Amino acid sequence: MRLDAYGMLFALLLSDPTRLSDNKTCGGTMMINQRSRPLREQAMEALRESTTMLEVARNLLKQGNRTEAQRLQREARNKRNVSVLLMAKANALDNATPGRMPSHYHEPNSYRAH
Repeated sequence: MRLDAYGMLFALLLSDPTRLSDNKTCGGTMMINQRSRPLREQAMEALRESTTMLEVARNLLKQGNRTEAQRLQREARNKRNVSVLLMAKANALDNATPGRMPSHYHEPNSYRAH
C-alpha cells in the first residue's frame, strides 16, 4: 500500500532529529526547536492513528462492509491532514527567527495605491 510507505518514511524522519536539522542558517545548521517538538509528537500520533484506521478500513472492505470502510477512510484522511498541518506549524517554528516574519506573511498596511 503506497500510503504505508509514506507513513514509514515520515516516521523515520521524525524519529531521527538529525535528519530534520537540515535547515541551513547563516551560522550553520539549525537544530529542532524545543517548542516544535510537541507539535511533531502530535503529528506522529495523528499519523499512527490514520494508519491504523486505514488498516481497519482495508479489513472491513475485505469483509464486505463498504459503508463503514469508507467512513473510516474519511476519518483517516482527516487525521492525516491534521498531521500535515501540525508538521507545517512545527516547521514554521523551526524556521522562524526572532523579529522576522515568515516569508508567506504580508502586512496588509504595507500595500499602498500608487
